[in-house]
Amino acid sequence: ELHNTNDDGINVDLVKIPWLNEKNLIEVDEICYHTPYGSSISPSIPEMAMSAAFFGTLKLSFRQPTVAYNAYLVRRAGLGFFSRTLGTLTRKHYTYVYIKCALPETLTASVGRFAAGLYWRLILLQGYICFLLHLEYIMDNILPAGDPRVESWPLMDNPTPVFFIVLLYLTFVLWLGPKFMRKHQTPFQLRPLMVTYNIFLVLFSAWLVYEFAVSGWLTGYTLGCQHIDRSRRPIAIRMANACWFFFITKIIELFDTVLFILRRKFELVSFLHVFHHAIMPISWWFGVKYVPGGLGTFHAFLNSIVHFFMYTYYGLAAAGPRFQKYIWWKKYLTTAQIIQFIIVILHSVYVLTIRDCSYPKLFSYWILSSAVIFLFLFSKFYSKTYNKQVHSMNEITMDSKHYNNKCY
Repeated sequence: ELHNTNDDGINVDLVKIPWLNEKNLIEVDEICYHTPYGSSISPSIPEMAMSAAFFGTLKLSFRQPTVAYNAYLVRRAGLGFFSRTLGTLTRKHYTYVYIKCALPETLTASVGRFAAGLYWRLILLQGYICFLLHLEYIMDNILPAGDPRVESWPLMDNPTPVFFIVLLYLTFVLWLGPKFMRKHQTPFQLRPLMVTYNIFLVLFSAWLVYEFAVSGWLTGYTLGCQHIDRSRRPIAIRMANACWFFFITKIIELFDTVLFILRRKFELVSFLHVFHHAIMPISWWFGVKYVPGGLGTFHAFLNSIVHFFMYTYYGLAAAGPRFQKYIWWKKYLTTAQIIQFIIVILHSVYVLTIRDCSYPKLFSYWILSSAVIFLFLFSKFYSKTYNKQVHSMNEITMDSKHYNNKCY
């Protein structure tokens, strides 16, 4: 039975469209409904993805716009729609809900830039949850089987905890953190914590460089089609172990942004920074799960070297003014990162041209595409930051010459 309206009085139109996975006889029903934007959207979110109480707090401050939600309920053929609400339907049949928001129909003048910013942050969070809910299909039908050696390792059984960690990170960085610091006008003084944090990551990065080196890159690995040793030999387990710890550092490094916000360094929380920090834990979860070794660890080896120097710089900068004379090489950090991405791109292109390489090409393409994106973003950051500084110095020089040529 398919009803035009549900018991809550919301207009519902259902249109059957086929799902690609014919093997499982899955159908998709598209349900479009409208609701005042100020009302809670939690009934359309399955409890497995987000609790209604938490997601209900993501309501926007303005009331006028209405938003169209398209919820794609994926269900096995034969299930009926007898539930009172979408949330109940989802929980009853253990289905997944995919949500996307249309643009608001109207925005009143009183909404302002802040409210519009909240709207797009909410869109980002909803899109992220949509991706979360596609994970099971992707892992079962697209990706190869996971490496059995890492199945019992912490966080490696299921990607949901890592995605939830990144979701909490994005929620804090894009919304809760700035909102809290707008009320708390005084920056937190975190110098001892920052120095300790950066020293820890310097030592951790140095250890990772050593582990990647002795596990393969200085003991037999080549820059060609380096296969993954999936045996349980000590050297193979050691490389997989290094990959897992590298993945853990990407979770720890999320605190970089938290510290920026608590110190009211909002100008440092750029798109590049947030995108880079959010994508790396996710990317490396899949790396450890499916390819913990082989040629894909080359960029992790390089990245650990760069991060050793990067967190050395951060530690010296956090230590106070008397250490500023030791960080004259800041500009070269970004240069090193750009060179790192160029090397990774060249390496990825090279290995993709090798025929009959046993390393999964899907991950080679992912490494290549990620390196290209980061190269573009870091190059843009470098150009914007340092060209602007050169331009400012030229203006100061010209003003100085003009001043010195004046007659008094």
